[in-house]
Amino acid sequence: GALFGGSPDEAFYVKCDGELNTPETMMLGRLYVEVGVCPVRPAEFVIFRISQWSP
Repeated sequence: GALFGGSPDEAFYVKCDGELNTPETMMLGRLYVEVGVCPVRPAEFVIFRISQWSP
């Protein structure tokens, strides 16, 4: 495929947990998701942090 790594765990990850989304951020109506992809070399991730919040 388009990503490097011998397995999906080595090629990409998605993180949406309590470390990114603390009780304080949830009370503010915010959600954070982090996506890491490995397009060039194994273990060298390009990381995208995506956020969503309600006004």
